[in-house]
Amino acid sequence: ITIEQGTNNIVNALGGNDTINMNSSNNSINGGDGNDTITLNSSSDKLITGGNGDDTIVVNSSDNTNINTGTGNDKITLNGANNTVELQGNNTVNVRSDGNTINADDGDNNFSIAGSSNTISAGNGANKIGIDGSNNEITVGNAVGDVNIYGEDNSYTSQNGDENILINGSNNTVSSGAGNDTIEVRGDNNTVSTTDGDNEVNIRGNGNAYQGGSGVDDIKVSGDRNILNGGDSNDTYMISKGNNNVIDGEAGSRNTMINNGKNTQFTNVVDITPRPFELQLKVDLGTSETSFINLSISFNLFDFYLDLNPGNLEENLAKLDDLNSQVEEQLLNIGSHIDRLTTVLESQSIQMENLISTRSTLRDADIAEESSNFIKYQILQQASATLMASTREINREFILGILAQPARTS
Repeated sequence: ITIEQGTNNIVNALGGNDTINMNSSNNSINGGDGNDTITLNSSSDKLITGGNGDDTIVVNSSDNTNINTGTGNDKITLNGANNTVELQGNNTVNVRSDGNTINADDGDNNFSIAGSSNTISAGNGANKIGIDGSNNEITVGNAVGDVNIYGEDNSYTSQNGDENILINGSNNTVSSGAGNDTIEVRGDNNTVSTTDGDNEVNIRGNGNAYQGGSGVDDIKVSGDRNILNGGDSNDTYMISKGNNNVIDGEAGSRNTMINNGKNTQFTNVVDITPRPFELQLKVDLGTSETSFINLSISFNLFDFYLDLNPGNLEENLAKLDDLNSQVEEQLLNIGSHIDRLTTVLESQSIQMENLISTRSTLRDADIAEESSNFIKYQILQQASATLMASTREINREFILGILAQPARTS
């Protein structure tokens, strides 16, 4: 069925699988009970409904004010702007344009939002959300599974559900209600808050703010300048790297932190960071810095994991590059200290050789002196003995000469 011209036409398709094209404006369409395909190429302020079947509705026009999917499992594509859509049943919705308003009941809906400035409200079904556009406002009563936000300046609020939230964009505001959520923030300057549930939070971007709720949160940080508030329970913090992050454990009685970042500010947190292996060697006399070799070795393997999904290949390569850089850094660190020890060993060996040579020289000098003294004393002893013998001989001859002279008479 094709409506080429005219207005205020009413089409009731009833049963069967119908294909309906509306090329003129302000007509009313009811798809009925079949699995229908409805294409709106012109605008209408009249009711457009798919009926009870599993319908496909494509809206190429703008400013439609009364589109109702019906109760089936429908597929809706909005290529036009400023449309108003009411969703019933379980729907797959692609929003490729701007300024649309979508209201969904409690069905299980899958939203893909590429446009901007759209307003979407969904009920308590198992909703899944994907956002590539900007300045969209999404509110859901219940969300289950993946919530992917790639755009900027979006607002997302959920009241309940166990969600897997990934934020690649920047300047988004995300509020998650009750449920145990997994939240990963790769973009910058996002604001994330949770009210309840035990959440796993991974902050990889910069300048983000996180506010925890009443549950126990496991929070990991590898970016810079992030502000993290734990909430009411005992939370754990892992700062694998990053600069100038601010941590506040808030109301928990024992919040713990492993800190491998730089310039981390923290309050209401117990620092349980394992320290690196450190070694100090004294290699010279004195107490100056050159008299010691200080060695510190630390490998940061905290928060290291690889997601083997094909879409994360680039991120995995970046992680491996980072780990390789750490290994190279530590090898350079160890190598520089080995070079220093080698230099010290060579210097000590030269000093030892000089000491041995000096000792040998001193020992040789002592032997020569003692030998000279021994010969001198031996000569003196022999001379003294000869002199004494000569003296005794002279005295004996003198005495005998006196005795041999005749006596004089007066």
